[in-house]
Amino acid sequence: YRTSFTFDMFLDESLRYLSRGAFVKQNCQGTSARIHVLIELLQSRRVLLIVDGIERWLLGWMQGDAIIAMPANADGRASGQDGLDDFLRQVSGLTNGTHLILTTRAMPSALDRVSVKLVPVYPEEQESRLRGMEPEDAVEFMRRQRVNGTDSQLAAIGARWNWHPLALAVFSGLVLKRYGGNVERMPNLNVLDPRFPLNSLLDETRHHLPDSALSDRIMMAASLVEENPTIRLIAVGLQSLLPDESISEDRLVDNVISLAEWQLLDWDGRIDSVAIHPLVREYFGSLLNPSERRALHLAFAEFYAREDPGVAPASLADVRTRILAVIHHSYAGNVIAAESLLFDEFNQGISFLDWLAGSGHHVTGIDLLSRLIDSSVGSEKGRLLSLRGGLRTELRDFARAIADLDEAVRMLGEMSKSSKPELVLDLVGALINRGNAKREQSDISSLADLDLALTTLAGVSGLRWIVTVDWL
Repeated sequence: YRTSFTFDMFLDESLRYLSRGAFVKQNCQGTSARIHVLIELLQSRRVLLIVDGIERWLLGWMQGDAIIAMPANADGRASGQDGLDDFLRQVSGLTNGTHLILTTRAMPSALDRVSVKLVPVYPEEQESRLRGMEPEDAVEFMRRQRVNGTDSQLAAIGARWNWHPLALAVFSGLVLKRYGGNVERMPNLNVLDPRFPLNSLLDETRHHLPDSALSDRIMMAASLVEENPTIRLIAVGLQSLLPDESISEDRLVDNVISLAEWQLLDWDGRIDSVAIHPLVREYFGSLLNPSERRALHLAFAEFYAREDPGVAPASLADVRTRILAVIHHSYAGNVIAAESLLFDEFNQGISFLDWLAGSGHHVTGIDLLSRLIDSSVGSEKGRLLSLRGGLRTELRDFARAIADLDEAVRMLGEMSKSSKPELVLDLVGALINRGNAKREQSDISSLADLDLALTTLAGVSGLRWIVTVDWL
């Protein structure tokens, strides 16, 4: 849920795994072409393919619609990722013994008319909600965390927390470390009070952490990372938050291990990775003030930019660090640095955005542009809208492409009255992009956009070159 894993990335990873490393992205760049190859691989031998949390790729979920799980809401259950609907329809037709298992809180509408087997976790209701643990499982869970108490005491605690596994894990860590696991020794913390929220439990836990000041900063830094952070990356964040303090790696690792014992994070020393529950991330992230948040995002962006491998990329995995650098720069509001990563020369004389589009990663390009659009104003926002509209045209998402381009033409048209050549050229580009989108829909007004683009270009004095447009 935090690593921005897209259907585009799923295609690359699946093809690489099923082809045993023989998949070459340069020979199969478009989404449709990769889906075709993946279906052939799935048809060639029996495969059990499991996709966990596929609702994250549905349109309603991506737009924050809380009711997309309702069967009548077919639009909200449509794909929000290029090619997903086509893949689901095609994979449902395989007859060689290959099976696709989806865990989801909303059934993709692409599967409404195909044969599927539903195994509900709970009885079907109008709205799907995440549930807590079963009472007996919650009691057993707390006992495994070495919490001591009668069954009725532990059941009462579980019920007050709605059997929420995260709350019970944090509670267990607190009672174990502070009171030796005995719930009866907790006179100052009335966990049976139904008004006691999760944030209050985390507040209480923070007060009893060893090396609490550093532990706090570790959790705050880790909470803003877009992926599961390494010790090295957490150290970068700490240097931003505590510039005058030198923290050894041993002290940092010791604190991370302690935080894992308190159930605030999961630490995997084998891969040097820290995982934090989204609710815990949200809590510790909220403790940062705006300047601290910006400083952390800038530090992470610069770290990822330095990690850029600089080799010829073949998949999104090869450019992961560059994507994360753009994302963190956008969070920091550092649009200029993010644009530099997107538009400066990247590989073989082309920009990173051009590489994404040329490699079939339009969705990733659109996501990165959208982040910058949200932080931009004026002519810069118009130019970014024009570029996003162009990518959406290539995906044949014409309605949203034209909406972007209409806004880009309006904004750039107003700004170009200053007669600055670069603004006029941006307007010409937006008009041509809109003309292309309309032409794909056989809209005759596309000719008017081309004519206006050429007329606008002819009005710029001092240009010493000729623009030719293939409009056939």
